Amino acid sequence: MLENSDTTISTVLEIFSKRGIEISFLVPTQTAMKKSIIDAIIPLRRYLKDNNFHDYNLQLQGSEHKKINQAFFVGTNSLSETRVSLYRPKTKKGDPRIWLYRLSSYAAANNLLVTICHDGKLYIVNASRNDLLKTIEISGSPLSDLVENIITQHSPASLELLDRLRKLSAKGFVKSKYPGNTGVGAMLLHEIGVPVYDMSKGPDFRGIEIKAQRMKRQKGTLFGQVPNWEISNLKSSLEILNKYGYWSTKRQREQLYVTLSASSPNPQGLYLEVDYEEDWLKSLSSGDTPSPSCIKRTMSHTLNGSSRTA
Repeated sequence: MLENSDTTISTVLEIFSKRGIEISFLVPTQTAMKKSIIDAIIPLRRYLKDNNFHDYNLQLQGSEHKKINQAFFVGTNSLSETRVSLYRPKTKKGDPRIWLYRLSSYAAANNLLVTICHDGKLYIVNASRNDLLKTIEISGSPLSDLVENIITQHSPASLELLDRLRKLSAKGFVKSKYPGNTGVGAMLLHEIGVPVYDMSKGPDFRGIEIKAQRMKRQKGTLFGQVPNWEISNLKSSLEILNKYGYWSTKRQREQLYVTLSASSPNPQGLYLEVDYEEDWLKSLSSGDTPSPSCIKRTMSHTLNGSSRTA
């Protein structure tokens, strides 16, 4: 459903994420608009549950178990109150549904709708309207006020971290004392008084993961994902290395240093695929035919070193 959006999702996500606002998305199709029914896809269901707005897992099937909650359409100058219907029909295995009353007066088919839970209410922002999205920068606008209200209610940990970062920013340029590619991240943690990252202890700062990179660097780690080995064809990093790795003459070891993209397979035939419906990021192979580097690997009988995959 999200792939039908008439607006670039990543651009909109960046606008809210840089302000620390968690959101989810809806993209009603033409059929959905006509039938007044939108599928509540997994990312949305998880978002509503995590924000204590609605849990479809606890909802029984049938119209008698339908839930009607308060919602608002966010406009450029005002909020328009509406209602949101959440239910599971008795047909089609009870697939979760959602509908916003008077949606046709606010949005069109394939518009990208941002959903924001706040204080037990659901706010809808039509991100396909650039004029509306820009009001997030205008103090006193409904969207700006909503964002500011959410920020002020953030956890004490996030507010403390923000305060530390602001104090660091006020210092101006700070020369790094740490060498290597990870030096900028280590220096940031040092300056804000956070111990250097220890994987065994979880996120850097009270449940918050801190990321940093050099301004001239074009690539960075946007997120980390733990593989679901139970449903994977290959059951470990070692199996991935055995199948797709290559022999390094310089380092005298078998290794796998690769970048994966959703646009095209890499030389090993590996690529990413986003499953919006299931909220999965899949790492796939384009086929079993090995690349030249893989052929070299199969001719070697030595396994020395570890793998690194992206």
